[in-house]
Amino acid sequence: MKKKIIALVCCRQNSRGIKNKKIKNFNGKPLLYWTFKNIFKSNLFDKIYLSTDGKNISKVGKKLGFDVPHLRPKKLA
Repeated sequence: MKKKIIALVCCRQNSRGIKNKKIKNFNGKPLLYWTFKNIFKSNLFDKIYLSTDGKNISKVGKKLGFDVPHLRPKKLA
C-alpha cells in the first residue's frame, strides 16, 4: 500500500504584524490562494490540510480547496 503524503499549512488568525494576513488580498487573490496554488501545482501531495484558529480563514481555505477538518483551539495558536 502506497503511503499518503500530506501538506499542512498553519495559519494564526491574529498574526503579530498584520491581523488575518493570510486572507488579505495580494495581487487580487487572498494570500492563502497563492500558497494552495503552489502546493497543488507541485503534484507532490495527496492532501492539503489547513490548520487554523480563525473561522474566516477556515471559510476562505475551504473555498480554495484546503481540507479543514476543524478549528484548532486558540491556546495552540
